[in-house]
Amino acid sequence: MVNYNWSVFFSMFRANLKEYTRDILPFLFSFIMPVFFIVAYGVSKNGTQTEQAFSANVAIIGSANDTAKIEEKLKDFTLFKIQVINSIESADTLIASGKYQAVVSVLENSTPQVASTSQYLNVATLIKKTLQGEVMTHASSTDIPTRVVSDNRIAGLDYSFAAILSLSLLQVALFGTAAPVVTAKEKGLYRLFKIIPVPRMGLLGAQVAVRFFVSMLQLLVLTAIAVFVFNVPVKYPVTFIMVISCAALTLVNYGYAIAGFFNRMSMASAFLIVLNFYCIFFGQMFSDINGSSWQLLVYTTPVGFISEALHYATTGYASMFTIFQSMTGMLIYLLVSCFIGIRFFSFEPGKA
Repeated sequence: MVNYNWSVFFSMFRANLKEYTRDILPFLFSFIMPVFFIVAYGVSKNGTQTEQAFSANVAIIGSANDTAKIEEKLKDFTLFKIQVINSIESADTLIASGKYQAVVSVLENSTPQVASTSQYLNVATLIKKTLQGEVMTHASSTDIPTRVVSDNRIAGLDYSFAAILSLSLLQVALFGTAAPVVTAKEKGLYRLFKIIPVPRMGLLGAQVAVRFFVSMLQLLVLTAIAVFVFNVPVKYPVTFIMVISCAALTLVNYGYAIAGFFNRMSMASAFLIVLNFYCIFFGQMFSDINGSSWQLLVYTTPVGFISEALHYATTGYASMFTIFQSMTGMLIYLLVSCFIGIRFFSFEPGKA
């Protein structure tokens, strides 16, 4: 009986794979478009020089009491955009992230230290002059040292690679999972599966497995192109494999959860298009909204957690969440999506 069930499952898997690959639209959105982004970013990777910033993003790290004093002092200058970082990243890592031009490190009972690259050494000098003479610490000397770090900022394709992978997964979830499932329900195709001697969970499992398999295959091909053709670094390979596996499973189930609320594609299509742009804008993908008035919207979809986890795995730096927080967020969305998908899935076109 067990062998029979597995035989039916693999038959369903093959049938769903053929059905999925017949529709060219999800393939265009989830694979061809990310390949275009990788090539476009990759070609210009070594040919684009970063312009000198008219304003400088300055991170302050260290003990709370002293960081508050320094933040208050630097806020007097409109040139500086200040952010206090409550994480364990070093100044070198923060500057390498490409988001900050200078970092002020504040150690308890010692003089602050300003770090920057040679390109933005004038910013570090201005910070030093601004803070010079202020009694910020318990140290006897108020001379503030300046440290020049190597100019190995993560930018271009190296930084955007995580966002491109997130975009690929998002398209599989919305246009490769939710849209086809709603269409199949609307046409009544799922009623045919009632005659197949396989439990409803077996049908759902086969469909999820197909899309998980396709997602992982596409991500690995995209990664191979980025790494071997354009020399994109993946700082933590083991973490990277773990993240893309969890991310693919989460977003595929997320797509099924969305499909459970719709029975007509006319209603679902508009929602999916809006949700696609919403996730791109507020999913920590191509722009970092941490510290802005919009940052709470990152929690409203799983994409922000996935983007942050992928940024960490590829660059070693994540702006809003630690890797533990990102994985926890993904797991929560995975469990909720599984529950909703199972609860609202129906063979009948007119039932939710």
